[in-house]
Amino acid sequence: MTHTWTVHLLVNQKSIIYNVNMRSLIEDDKLLYLLEKRRDFESGCKAGGAVATGISIVFAGLTSDFPDFSQRIGMYLRILLVVAGVVLIIFGIGTMAKNKKISYSHKDLHDEIKELDLTSHRFSIVIIKDTFHEYANHYLVRYVKDWDCRLFFSFRTQENGNEENIIHQLANALHLPDSSIQLTYKTEDYTTKYSVKDKVTKTYDHKFYVATISDYPEVLQQDSFVIDDEHYYWMTYRNMADDSRIREANMEIVDFVKDNVG
Repeated sequence: MTHTWTVHLLVNQKSIIYNVNMRSLIEDDKLLYLLEKRRDFESGCKAGGAVATGISIVFAGLTSDFPDFSQRIGMYLRILLVVAGVVLIIFGIGTMAKNKKISYSHKDLHDEIKELDLTSHRFSIVIIKDTFHEYANHYLVRYVKDWDCRLFFSFRTQENGNEENIIHQLANALHLPDSSIQLTYKTEDYTTKYSVKDKVTKTYDHKFYVATISDYPEVLQQDSFVIDDEHYYWMTYRNMADDSRIREANMEIVDFVKDNVG
């Protein structure tokens, strides 16, 4: 069973709401401001209840005899109940009409809350080991020009069909059939760090997968190779730690994979 809970953090002196299940970071004050703006809609959700209550009160006023009171006082009480019920009915109908005109739904509120999410960088990182060797201790990395660095495979995380998308892109990049790749989810890491490439601090949500290839073609078994002008390398953790560019741009990912993925 998956549990959802919320943790309040203090980041750069700002209160943050972190929804673990959704993997979202939302500044508390911005969320409160949004909910305050949408308070009329929130109240309008209770309009149906106000109408129902009003009808019940009117009905009670018209049908009650009030035997413990004189006929005159009973009449006043009936009038009071009917008036109160009618006011509730008018309020409820008016609120529903207003909300209908605004045309604002729970989905709209959900979408607005999602827009407050600070996590704009969601990537799935794929680890491939040289299982064609007796001792698989090398990992397949590719040279990424934008980073000027050799990195693990990574793909933007999709909300739907993420694993199927990863397999398809991986198979396309390595000229393999989709059926030859088995993908296993391992773990997830949520982190805020400085991007050497873009020279800004970013918040990342990384999902980690291990891809197992059932039948390696000969070209993929070479220490390094080129496919569609993309350069690929088999590297050990030691090789990556000794690479100055990897240490500068991506060593925290390498260390995380070493400690948590294997």
